Amino acid sequence: MLIKVNTGYYRVCKHQIGIANSIECLIDGDIDSINSYWNSLNKEDPKFIYYKEEEVIYRGNKYNQYNEPFESSPFWIKI
Repeated sequence: MLIKVNTGYYRVCKHQIGIANSIECLIDGDIDSINSYWNSLNKEDPKFIYYKEEEVIYRGNKYNQYNEPFESSPFWIKI
């Protein structure tokens, strides 16, 4: 069984529609600063998609040679 563990890092990104590799991170930090930035952000430009992401790791129930659970590398998921 996998357990999703939030690392406490968040970010706001924008992506230009139709342009590959155009993701831009606007701000990163804790959840309070991200939410206040998100509420003040002007998201009316139709060329961009704005979204929030959180950094997570997954921890499994199998153990390594040091008797610690295996963990995935940190990665970002949209919230």
